[in-house]
Amino acid sequence: MATEYQTIEQFNNNLNDYIHNYVRNNMYIIELTKCCGYTTFITIYKDETLIDLYKRSSIHIGTSEIKSLFIITPRNEKITIPISGLTTFRQFLMSQIMDSNNPNMIPIYPMPAHIVYRIYLDDGNCHEHNHH
Repeated sequence: MATEYQTIEQFNNNLNDYIHNYVRNNMYIIELTKCCGYTTFITIYKDETLIDLYKRSSIHIGTSEIKSLFIITPRNEKITIPISGLTTFRQFLMSQIMDSNNPNMIPIYPMPAHIVYRIYLDDGNCHEHNHH
């Protein structure tokens, strides 16, 4: 059976459709930031647990040495993300953005970009001055 090759345009259309529809509707995009400044995108299904977030982060970064995941609020407060198999990422996020006048998590890129939230990863190399 001969292989039918698709065009680059078809690939780009399929990839854009996946990102703009599937990811946007089913997942959150996280900019995972190590304390050294290295950043990478990961995705997490909205109803995966916080343990799943730790697992995805560990696999993506390629280390089992994650000490903690945390956010830094707009008021420069550090909030550690609990290791929980009961709380979904959606529940955690909603608890951090409930106060619309003073949310703890805000998108890091301006509209019309996709909503992306920053989460910091401490792999044992974090120091107070790293995330300020």
